[in-house]
Amino acid sequence: SIFLPEHRYLNGEKATVFYRALAERLRASPELARFGFSTFLPLQWVSNGEGIFIPGLKDQVPVRCKRVDAGYFPTLGIPVVAGRGVSDQDHQHATPVAVINQALAARLADVAHMQDPVGKSIRLTSGNYTQTQTLFVDVQIVGVIRNERTTAPGEAEPPVVYVPLAQSPVPNLKLLIRSDKNESSVIAGDRKSVV
Repeated sequence: SIFLPEHRYLNGEKATVFYRALAERLRASPELARFGFSTFLPLQWVSNGEGIFIPGLKDQVPVRCKRVDAGYFPTLGIPVVAGRGVSDQDHQHATPVAVINQALAARLADVAHMQDPVGKSIRLTSGNYTQTQTLFVDVQIVGVIRNERTTAPGEAEPPVVYVPLAQSPVPNLKLLIRSDKNESSVIAGDRKSVV
């Protein structure tokens, strides 16, 4: 877990610079096969509160929202089933985008007759950097991923939208790593990279 002190990282721009520098250091590590950042781990309850608005629909569609970087899906081996995943090109000055899970794709097909969501635009409600204010952001759906397990086994997966971390930074993140090296040396190296 990474917790950036808000008195040093006052805004999303400063946090993004930190995460970019950390990613460069981790990329240079021979110990890591893959790594990724996310606001929530797999099997970790994703908080409610976000929603999407779709042209022609009166009510918003409730969703759960995760902020992830380009390494998140590959690190966990989560396949993209349509379109693409999050890319390093999805930076703060690029067109705002989102990737959705299969559960949300099915929900959009059901309530909005959106059979092929890739390329469609939606309005997403999302918290700001400190999660103290709600923002309304128009995003383009660029991909659909296989459902990631976010609930207990046997329970239906909820609709989840994934937004690029660089386009919606937050001060608190989880770092996931994949490596075939000795666990203690990997952890020690990662701590050095963060500090």
